[in-house]
Amino acid sequence: MELARPQGFNHVKLLDFHFKEGPMSIDRALTGLLAFAGGMLAGILLAPQSGAATRAKLSEEGKVQLKRMEDQLAVLEGKLSEVRDQVVATGHEMGGKMRESTVGQVLPDVPDSEAFKVDDKEVASDLRHLPRK
Repeated sequence: MELARPQGFNHVKLLDFHFKEGPMSIDRALTGLLAFAGGMLAGILLAPQSGAATRAKLSEEGKVQLKRMEDQLAVLEGKLSEVRDQVVATGHEMGGKMRESTVGQVLPDVPDSEAFKVDDKEVASDLRHLPRK
């Protein structure tokens, strides 16, 4: 399926216009290419040490930075583990307090063993009153 193009659209003409009159003329492209090549040549000629020494130095520095990041991640993992443990403990504590206060308010006179006991006859009676399809 080909996309519909506006009537009179010519992409070759558009590109031709862009290179002839637009911001990217052939003269500017060649000037940029020559400037890039000159910069590369100057960098090679003025380098303080050989490429092998530079690569070795960069590799060593990369290893040092990687080790530093691994150490920082280990410290962060330890702190996050501590925070997780604190959150879990606080959640259990709050859940216990909530359970104690709720059971005391809802069922003040019922012993814990009978608090959630279900009577079969009561369930059967409630089921008879539910709507059916």
